Amino acid sequence: MVPQYELLEKFLQYKFKNPWLLVEALTHPSFMSNRVTQSYQRLEFLGDAILDFLVTVTIYTEKSKEANTPGKLTDLRSALVNNVTFGSLAVRYKFHNHVLYISKELQMCIDNFVSYQNKNKHEVTGHVCISFHS
Repeated sequence: MVPQYELLEKFLQYKFKNPWLLVEALTHPSFMSNRVTQSYQRLEFLGDAILDFLVTVTIYTEKSKEANTPGKLTDLRSALVNNVTFGSLAVRYKFHNHVLYISKELQMCIDNFVSYQNKNKHEVTGHVCISFHS
């Protein structure tokens, strides 16, 4: 069900033991054709918490001398764990090509973001002003 999932597994250097988790992870709520799994929202909740924890531990142990106040550590974590950073990396590594969705609005947002990222050589900046209404 996932377009070119073998290429994605090869890129990730990981063979999914349960391929339905991959389908769920890549299914947008608009993709009603998937009647086997839920959308990615449940896994996104879990992934956000794990990513936030891992980034927090990393910056606390690696950067706590440079960012020596809770405010600076929070700002650094916020810069690393946000939709623009994740979206920029997802486009850089072409993960967006594997997402299952049926939404013209989402397609337009993705196309605009991909175009923006390509023009800016996939640089992660805070200057992206693209509205997402999915």
